[in-house]
Order: sequence, then C-alpha cells, then structure tokens
Amino acid sequence: MNFSRLSRISRVAVVALLAVVSSFAQSGPSVFSGVSKAWDFAFGANGYVAPLTVDVGTTATGSQTITLAFGQVTLRDGRLLTPLSTTTAITIGSSAGSNLETVTPSAVSCSTPAVYDSCTVTATFTYTHGKGESVSSGSYGIGEAANYTHTLGGLVSVDGYVATAAGSRANAITAITGVKGWTNVTVLDWMGTTGAVSYKALSNGSLYVATTVGLY
Repeated sequence: MNFSRLSRISRVAVVALLAVVSSFAQSGPSVFSGVSKAWDFAFGANGYVAPLTVDVGTTATGSQTITLAFGQVTLRDGRLLTPLSTTTAITIGSSAGSNLETVTPSAVSCSTPAVYDSCTVTATFTYTHGKGESVSSGSYGIGEAANYTHTLGGLVSVDGYVATAAGSRANAITAITGVKGWTNVTVLDWMGTTGAVSYKALSNGSLYVATTVGLY
C-alpha cells in the first residue's frame, strides 16, 4: 500500500473540507436553526442584496409618499424578503449622496411586493427624492432580521460586518437599541471580544436593552 499517496489524498481532502466550511461560514443560509444573521438582511448595504428603487419620487419635503418599482429583495441564500416596515428605518438618496438620509416610514403599503409600482412608503423627508434613487436598510439589517424572525421567534446575530458598516461597535449598538423590540426575538451582539451581549425587548416591546454579557 502506498502510504505516501494516501497521505497526499488525506491532505487534499482536509483542504477541500476546510474550503467547504469556510464557504459555508461566508455564504451559508441567512437563517439557520432559529438564528438570523443581521448583515445578510442589510439590503442595499451589504453588497450582495440589491437595494429597492424609487420609481415615483417627491417634489417637496416634509411628509411625502414615494412609489417603489418593487417591494421585495432576494437574500443571498435565495430567500425572498419584503423589508419595508413602519418599525424599521430606511436609507434613501442618490448615488452621489447629496440628498442621502435615513428615515422611519410612517406608513407602508406593500401587499403585492412583486407587482410593479404597487408599493408605497410615506415618511417625513428632509430632501426631495427622484426616480431611480436607491432605498436600503437604515439599520444595517438588524431591524429587517428582527421583523423576519418575529414570525416564529428566535435570535438575531449582529457580528463584525455590522460594526464595520456602522463605523464602530458603538454605532451598531445604537442601531440595535433603535429598532422595534420584539419580545420573542433576542438580539446577540457578537462584535466584542468577551462573548455575546444579549439584548432583549422591554415588556411593552418598545426597544431593546442589554441584559447579559457572555451569555444568551
């Protein structure tokens, strides 16, 4: 028996296995065993989920309504998501960023998100917004993941990708405490070095507050 050849085959097998594990960690399912990865839900912000697009914009500031071309996005694992909600902020603006702003919708109508021009969003805008402008997650995917997970209950995982996008862990924590707090959804902050910080909603569901460090 050629043990040298078997050894080479074993090394190749190990390398292949590590590649599969690495690939899964980077591009595995957005939701697995009750845990939703917030960054995977950050449509228009994470680089692999397209933003929504304004089709009919505004001509004035203040409380205005925009019409979106479509109201759903496809996550990288193929999962369809209708992300618009009055509980979750959106970021809207031109590619130049001259009118970029983050607002929380006061009203959303989007019962048929796959039908062209059937989704509208009402919010108080500081700037006007025109056709073709992008609409993306205003919470780095945290709010969208929490809303999605709320259907059955579970966990939302917030990792270093979110902290990088937010500019700092402190900014990401502000995003966590700024989204709707669902009493059946726990948010886990994995951005530190001492283990997970668990955020749970107040009993009235108004917001998330930190409860434990290193435990969930």
